[in-house]
Amino acid sequence: MAEVEQPKQSDVKPRRRGLRFALLSLALVLLVLVTAPFVYLSQVGGLSGLIRGELSSRLGGAPVVVGDVGFELRLPSFGVTVEAIGVEIELEGSRLVLPRASAVFWPETLLKGMPSQVVLSGLDVELSLDAEDWRTSPLGLLAGAVGASSAPASEDEQNTRQIVVEDARVRIHPPSGDAAPVLLENIEFEFAAAPDGTFVGLVEAERIIEGQSAGTLAVSAIGDLEERDFRIDLSADDMVATDLPAFSSIIPAALADAGRLSGTANLSITASVLEAADIDLVAVSGMFDLRTAGLPKLDFDTASLVMGYRHAAGELSLAQGEVVLADGRT
Repeated sequence: MAEVEQPKQSDVKPRRRGLRFALLSLALVLLVLVTAPFVYLSQVGGLSGLIRGELSSRLGGAPVVVGDVGFELRLPSFGVTVEAIGVEIELEGSRLVLPRASAVFWPETLLKGMPSQVVLSGLDVELSLDAEDWRTSPLGLLAGAVGASSAPASEDEQNTRQIVVEDARVRIHPPSGDAAPVLLENIEFEFAAAPDGTFVGLVEAERIIEGQSAGTLAVSAIGDLEERDFRIDLSADDMVATDLPAFSSIIPAALADAGRLSGTANLSITASVLEAADIDLVAVSGMFDLRTAGLPKLDFDTASLVMGYRHAAGELSLAQGEVVLADGRT
C-alpha cells in the first residue's frame, strides 16, 4: 500500500505566517481608511469646519457660513461626500446664498486631507449683461475669487484652486432692458486656477423658452489671467438665436431672428487683443431683417458661414457663405 507523504511541519508554519501577515496588513489598511475621515474631521473642526475651510480656501479666504451638514460613506469604494445645506458666501460685499455645497473625497485624497472636488449646487441668479455686471455677478465673483493670487502654497497644500457649480440657473437681462431676459438652466460651471495665473474654465448651459429646451451652449477657456492670454472655444447645438442683438452691440439687428444656430467659434487672444478667430456656423429656419437698409425681410431655410481672421497678417478670409432662402433661391 502506497504511503501518502505528509507535509513537513516546517513547511506549514511559513505559509500560515504569510497568511496571517496578509490578513493583518489588510485589516490595517481597512482601519486606516475607516478612521481617516474621523481623524481629519477632528482636526478641521467637524463637518461644518471642513466645508467652511475648503470653500474659503478655494475662494481666496472669503467668509463662509453653512447650515446643517451631513456625510455619506460609500462602500466598497470608501468614497466620502460631505454636504452642507444653506450656504452663504461673502464675496466683495456681495452675499451668495446656495441651497447646497459638498466636498468629495476618494481614498487617496482622504489620506492627504484634501477633497478631490468641491461642488456648489443650485445657484439661481439674475444678471444684467455688461462688462462690469459680469465681473460683479455671482459666477464672475466665484471665478475671480478662485483665480485671485495668493501666497505660495506649501508642498502639503493644494496648489491649484478649483470650484464646480452645478444645476445652476441664470436669467440674463439685456443692458437696455428692451428685450425679455434669456433663461439658461442646467448650467455646469468649472473653473480652476494655479498660483502662476494660468487657468482653465468651462461653462455648459441649456437655453429655455416657455418651459421648453431651446438648444445648448458651451464655452471653454484656457490661458493666463495675468498676461491676459486666452484660448476661447464656443459651441452651439440647435440653439434658438432670437433677440440676441439686444444683448450685444456687435450682433447686427438684422439677426434678431436668426433661427436655430449650430457650430463652433475658436478665438485666440493675446494681451487682450484678438489675434485669431475661426468660425463655422449654420443657422436654420431663420430670417434676415434688412428693412433698415431699404430691403425686405428674407426668410431662409439654411445659412452657413465659414471664415477666419488673423490679426498679424491683417487677413479676413471667407471660405464659405451661403444662404438658401425659403423659396429655394440661393
